[in-house]
Amino acid sequence: MKIIHGEIFTKDEGEKSFGPVNISISLSAAELEQLLNKTEDTLLIKIIGKDLFILDNKKNLLFKTGGDLPENEKLFVYSISVIKTLIEKGKDERIFFEQRKDVLSVLNGNFIMERGSSCPPFC
Repeated sequence: MKIIHGEIFTKDEGEKSFGPVNISISLSAAELEQLLNKTEDTLLIKIIGKDLFILDNKKNLLFKTGGDLPENEKLFVYSISVIKTLIEKGKDERIFFEQRKDVLSVLNGNFIMERGSSCPPFC
């Protein structure tokens, strides 16, 4: 049985549950969909400073906005199926990766994806 990483909330629910956004980095939904085709089951995501890192299920770097990802850095894991549902529900051309106090959320339209798993141990 596959573990599902991530859950979708309305934007209002997410704002109340996860707190204010400290950093927001956008990417086109089309570009994110292309990245989803390069991995199996999950996507690993991390924001460090103002840099966004997206890795495949085997920890191969697929996308970065700059900088280097330190080895053994804790990443957030999201299931591809949940990301695709977010894009379908949100219907926005832009995806926003948002670093909050203790969580990384992903916003599209009026929907937020959160409750991703931690890598490690779910890598």
